[in-house]
Amino acid sequence: MHCEISRRLGLQGIVSFGPGEEKLAEAAVAAAGSNALFPLAMDLPQLMAVLRRAKFFVAADTGPLHLAAALGVSVVGLFGPTDPARNGPYGGASIVVRKAEAGETTYKRGASYSPAMMRIEVSDVLAAIDRLLGRA
Repeated sequence: MHCEISRRLGLQGIVSFGPGEEKLAEAAVAAAGSNALFPLAMDLPQLMAVLRRAKFFVAADTGPLHLAAALGVSVVGLFGPTDPARNGPYGGASIVVRKAEAGETTYKRGASYSPAMMRIEVSDVLAAIDRLLGRA
């Protein structure tokens, strides 16, 4: 996905990650196959500084997504089993991508990836970015 975002928009991307997520961030960078994407460990003040300069932010229903929205950054929120009507994002321009089926809404944390999250495709995210940026 990042390669396509970079190619279409000419933007450089960052994979932010928290403690214990180093290998996951490295896997995301390797999967992107692009030197325009790099992992960056940040504490909260550093993350806030980076977010304030972001053109937009794409993330799952996590703290950084909601922080970006609260800072007024345009966001694409990727939601699985949680309902964005309850969780947000609130503030700033936002587009939610969600493919949960009837009966999948839950707020419990699981040990594996949600089928609702796994249904989200790169094309869904790219279309949301286009709408967010007024390119659709």
